[in-house]
Amino acid sequence: MNESSYVECEDDYEEEEVAEVDFRKEGYRNDQLYCAHLMLKQAWNGNFGAPVNDLLSSNSDAKVLDFGCGSGYWTLEMATEYPSPKFYGINPVASFPGSVLPRNVEFIVSNVLTDTLPFKDAEFDYVFARNIMFTFHKPNFESIVMKEILRVLKPGGYIEFVEEEIIEGHNRGKALMHWNIDGLKVWLESQKIDYEIICRFKECLQSTNQLKDITEQKLKIPIGKSNGFIGELAAEYIMCTVKSMADNLMPIMNLTNEEYDHLVEEIEKEVKENEEEYNAYFHFRRYFAIKILKENSALRRTIILPLLREIYNGIFMAICVRDLNLSLHISESFVSVQVQVMKLINWTANTSSDNTLNIWHNNSIL
Repeated sequence: MNESSYVECEDDYEEEEVAEVDFRKEGYRNDQLYCAHLMLKQAWNGNFGAPVNDLLSSNSDAKVLDFGCGSGYWTLEMATEYPSPKFYGINPVASFPGSVLPRNVEFIVSNVLTDTLPFKDAEFDYVFARNIMFTFHKPNFESIVMKEILRVLKPGGYIEFVEEEIIEGHNRGKALMHWNIDGLKVWLESQKIDYEIICRFKECLQSTNQLKDITEQKLKIPIGKSNGFIGELAAEYIMCTVKSMADNLMPIMNLTNEEYDHLVEEIEKEVKENEEEYNAYFHFRRYFAIKILKENSALRRTIILPLLREIYNGIFMAICVRDLNLSLHISESFVSVQVQVMKLINWTANTSSDNTLNIWHNNSIL
């Protein structure tokens, strides 16, 4: 496996001019998923980090899976920008649009914890997932989710994850820290959600023994209006999250509705009005990697074909001096065998070893 890489990107983002698009309209307010989508696209200067632009721009047969697509913002934007590939968004509940979609988009309701993904092995060239870690209990992500994602990803295809460091953060005000430590963290632990997995996610990817060229990037997201549109989006994202967690956290924090509302007001002051005093920020991380080509395919390419050539050359040279017609017949037969073996080798690059043995046994591709 190739050595993994780590890129620290805390100060690398540049705010883009957005006057000609609708990012500054009020539509993002009170929509946590939309805030996150706009914030991350702006901060990362794009919708993805994996080097798949050429693939998506030129390959009309490419297939992309947005795993845990939520409301489908990423899927719809990517499908509009790249009209050639087919994009699939999958989610446990139908929170995505039901109509008026680009022709190259399909949304599917499916829960990976109760059923396998409704796709065949090695179907996708690129699998993208964002903000999904905190929807799975220990150890479901590593034992079930990761295995299914790798099953549907083609050898040579890219996988990408983008996740927030939920608990980590810097220079946050007292109210937000209280909410984080005494509320959110306790709730995550009570639900047996592994919120720290994002900080050791590189090791998680390496442990699959199916991925190489693992790249890790970490981005600092500043909070508050003084940090421009990204800071404004970050503040709105935090407030959407705090409000949406009220029913979960009030019992844990032993707060009444009025007390939680007061806490929300204090947090809003910290992240919106007093940003210069607190200068708060938090981190997102993203990881992308390539699925390794099967070793048995490489062995067949490097061993079987050369061996067949040697056998053919030896028999042909031994016979040609005695019977020209017989040698020509043997030559044609061995060329045919080589062609069929090459078919098998190419096919097994995208097929499991068990299926390869069954196909070989049944002689179905020969």
